[in-house]
Amino acid sequence: MRGILIFFFLIVTNFVSAQSNLTVEVNGLEDGDSATVKLTKGPFVLIVKKALNPVNKKAQVEFTDLSSGDDWVVAIDAPGYAYPTSKVISLPSVSSLTIDVTKYSEDTFVYEWQDDSSYVGHATQSYINEPVTIVVLNDTVPVPINFSAIKLREEYGIILSNENKEWSDEDAFRLYSNLERFSDIVSPKTGENQVTDFSTGAFLNSVWKLTDDFIENDIVVTTVESVKNVTLSSASLTFAEPLIVKLDGLRGKFYSKRLYKAVLRYFSDFGNNAEILDKIALNRFGFRWMVGDAETSELMGEPADHFQEFFPAEKLEILAMLEELPEGLQRQECNNYLVRRVNGQVNPVYPTAPAIAWTSGVMEWMEKAFKDVSYTYLRRLILHEKAHYLWQCYIDQQTKDEWAELGGWYEDPLSSSGWSTWKTAEFVSAYGHQKNPNEDFAESISWYVENVDGLRSRSMQKYEFIRDRVMSGTRYIAKIREDLTFQVYNLFPDYFYPGKVIGTKSEVLGSPKEDKL
Repeated sequence: MRGILIFFFLIVTNFVSAQSNLTVEVNGLEDGDSATVKLTKGPFVLIVKKALNPVNKKAQVEFTDLSSGDDWVVAIDAPGYAYPTSKVISLPSVSSLTIDVTKYSEDTFVYEWQDDSSYVGHATQSYINEPVTIVVLNDTVPVPINFSAIKLREEYGIILSNENKEWSDEDAFRLYSNLERFSDIVSPKTGENQVTDFSTGAFLNSVWKLTDDFIENDIVVTTVESVKNVTLSSASLTFAEPLIVKLDGLRGKFYSKRLYKAVLRYFSDFGNNAEILDKIALNRFGFRWMVGDAETSELMGEPADHFQEFFPAEKLEILAMLEELPEGLQRQECNNYLVRRVNGQVNPVYPTAPAIAWTSGVMEWMEKAFKDVSYTYLRRLILHEKAHYLWQCYIDQQTKDEWAELGGWYEDPLSSSGWSTWKTAEFVSAYGHQKNPNEDFAESISWYVENVDGLRSRSMQKYEFIRDRVMSGTRYIAKIREDLTFQVYNLFPDYFYPGKVIGTKSEVLGSPKEDKL
């Protein structure tokens, strides 16, 4: 028995001796500031400690009971400071380490990241998205000289100015054809803000100029002596009319709706003309914007003061995203109302939901859907809620069953949602994987329109299913400004998604109350 005890004691002694400690000193921290020190070993071990309360600009953290004989990666994160990239050390040969940081000027904000020896930020994918190549076979239909410019002046009181950039006949035709899409909603010749051009006797409504500069939302409108001066981004005219193209060997029509969205902002006075937006919502999409009145109270079974009118920017974003859908999917008879709760109030049944597509035909929205969220999130949310009505009253039961089979879904009485899936991947979000086939469908539809490459990367089968069975072949392609793109060369031997970026740096100059550079 004594021998067994001694043997056990020796094992414990050897185990303890295999542990090491590491002291990390952060040098350069100002009073009241802190830094995060991260210690990693492989992809699964992560230890994080805060360096606090610096004395003479020095603060220490100590890591104990670390396994010896292994390589550890030491990294630091110090917002507002310049600091080095991570460093690989070997224990116990290294027991202490000093990391120097330098505080940036108060008038300068810098964010910098570089690839290092850690596993953070590395994600591989099984399907590699190759760049999509569009081959234009022929341009838009021929346009008679000055035809569209004359029609714009006669019918809309629009004068095309070549002051900044010359209007081509094709550009004038693209603008005219997009204005015509609103002919059943607006009457451009009627209105109070019209001026007569006494040199010609014709009425003058607005002067339109083109610019190659980037403009947020592609259009800016100013009013001078009752005449609107419109500056339009020339990029919005690209692909504004369908072109016959070849994509992945198939012929089809390719076009963008950027110009339509700019014209929508023009006619609706950037969303402030509620009457115009009411007509578009009802005539094109079959729903009404509800306000906090007795009708909404009866519809929702709650007091009227629980609801309010949508803000102009919210209406514009919803209409713009619904317009992206193929025409046959824009209007569903089972979606008749859009309701918005007052700011700060949540739905009493689903308090965490930003929006709800009720089967009664009401699409309900909460403030959290619009507040402090990215455009990407909001646009996908709009498409997600709309997709629920495609599931409800557009696709048949056989298609639903085949979609569920594709996602590995099966009815599970032990699950809170009543469904489970045996698949662990091939979902665009954790939410779609967590719930049921309906939510999986809605998430996938939103990604198909807003981030099609993301869907293709996660599940080529779901991408093809939506393309062929739901969208009838309609495809979406992201066209990014050339000045915002770059070629990634270091993909070999491993492919990284979305490409192996080795570093990035952003610097903002200017004091808190000054314009920033």
